[in-house]
Amino acid sequence: MIKSESGIKFEFADDYTVIKYDDTEFHKRCFNPLPGAKAVDFLVANDNSVILIEVKNCAGNEAGNRWRIAPNNSKRDTISTDHDVSDRDSLDIEIPQKVAMTIAALIGAYSRPTPHKHADECAPIAQKLCSEAVHNGLRHIYVILVLEGTFGNGLQTNTERMVRDRIARMMGRKMKWLNCHIQVVTTQEIGNVIPGVSAAIEA
Repeated sequence: MIKSESGIKFEFADDYTVIKYDDTEFHKRCFNPLPGAKAVDFLVANDNSVILIEVKNCAGNEAGNRWRIAPNNSKRDTISTDHDVSDRDSLDIEIPQKVAMTIAALIGAYSRPTPHKHADECAPIAQKLCSEAVHNGLRHIYVILVLEGTFGNGLQTNTERMVRDRIARMMGRKMKWLNCHIQVVTTQEIGNVIPGVSAAIEA
């Protein structure tokens, strides 16, 4: 299955169930009326895993997004930008919030609120999340941030890796409530983290 988001094309192996969650009627009609509602981009699952994927393609606009990689909004109010960012958060805050709200929404979908047809859109993922396999550690939860852009010094790959690892660590501090594996990767790296998933920036 092939899906696109933010100028990035994703290809998922046939054994994955894939939902572009923030486009579902359940999110738009049932959950989004909640003030401050947020959602991840993709919900992906198979027998072994439930994966929540958020995509941030900052390639070509790193300067306008550099504040987002600094933890705890520490650079948000000190940058010079043409955009109002007062109601936005750094990635280490934004992504955990999206994950928390998405999981809450999936539990809501599992309860089958009316109208059922909207909740049923998310049923395949909700059932795998709310399962004994997750409870017993036989199906793992992954939170993946696909972050494109050069945020280190642009010369050393390890510096770029350090930037992404720091974001992942800061996300982890805010997600101790969830037993999950957190990774911040580029499109080229996602297949190393999640077998059967590949991504590439669209031409």
